Amino acid sequence: MRQLEFLSFLFLFLFFTPLSSYSADVSEPPVHCFTFGISAVNFGGLNKNDTTASLKAWTHAIIYEEKFNLSLQIDLFNSFEELNSKYDKQEIDAASINVGEFMQLHEKPSYVYIPTYNNSPFIRYALVVRKKDATNVFKQLSRGHIAFHDSPKMIYAVPWLQLFLLKMQPESGNKEKIGSLSRNLHQAENPSKAIFEVFFHQAVAALVTLESYQLACELNPQLQNNLETAAISPELIAAMFLLRPSFQASYRKQLEEYLETMHTTTAGKQVLTTFQSEKIIKYPISILQTTMELITAHRSNFSNEGI
Repeated sequence: MRQLEFLSFLFLFLFFTPLSSYSADVSEPPVHCFTFGISAVNFGGLNKNDTTASLKAWTHAIIYEEKFNLSLQIDLFNSFEELNSKYDKQEIDAASINVGEFMQLHEKPSYVYIPTYNNSPFIRYALVVRKKDATNVFKQLSRGHIAFHDSPKMIYAVPWLQLFLLKMQPESGNKEKIGSLSRNLHQAENPSKAIFEVFFHQAVAALVTLESYQLACELNPQLQNNLETAAISPELIAAMFLLRPSFQASYRKQLEEYLETMHTTTAGKQVLTTFQSEKIIKYPISILQTTMELITAHRSNFSNEGI
C-alpha cells in the first residue's frame, strides 16, 4: 500500500472513466477519449493489470459525483523512450513522469501538477547515522551496508547522496567508490525498519526521507539519543502529472478546474486521504529547478542510469 501513494497521478485521471462505458444505452451523449501515459518508474513493483482494474473500480463514487463524460485510455510504459515517442506524436494527452524524464520532453508545459504531503510538494532525504559515526561518514559508509527502503519517491536519494559524498571527498579515486555506492544498499521492509537497523548496529547508515526519520523519532524519542542526520538533501520533486501543451480539447478547462478543487468534494477528499495527499496543486515548472540541477550534476559525474 505504501507504493500506492505514488500512483496518485494514475488514480486522478481514472476519475474520468464514464458511466456510459459500463452501459449499452446508445442514447448517452458522445464520450470524449482521454489518453494517459504512465512511466513504469512511477508504477513501483505493483501488478499493472490488477492495480489498474482496482483503481477503475474505485472511481465510481467520483463518476457519480462529478458526472464527467470522458473515457480513459491508460498506456503503461516500461520504456520512457516509447512514452516520449507517443507524446511527441500527440498520441498521449497527459503523463505521469519523474523530473529526469520531464527534462527529456520536447514539448514541455509551463506548469505541472504535484500532490502535496504535509502541506508541501517537496521530498527531502536524510542520511541517518549513529552519533558517534557522524564525524567520519565517508569512512563509515565504506565499512558496511546502508539500509534503504526503495520506493518511487526515493528515486533521487542515491544520486543526491553520491553528490554529497563527492563534495566531501573530492580526491582522485573516490569518485569510482562513490559511484558504486548502490552495491552497499540493503533493502529494508520499510523506512522505520531501515532506521532501526542503524539503531541496533545492523547497518552503518539509513537513507530515508526526512519525514520518515522525524516521524520515527516522534514515535520513539529514544532514537534521537543515539542517532542523528549526517546530511539532509535540498527540497526535491520526485514525480509529477502534466498535460501536453498542445492538448486543447474542449473539456481541458473542466478537467483542470476539478484537479485544483477536488479536495473540496466528498469523493475527492476520500481519494486524497487514501493516497496520503492533501491537495493536488498546480505549480510553474520553476519548482523543478533544484531537482533538475541535481540530475544534471549527477549525470556529469556519474552514469545516467536510474535518473
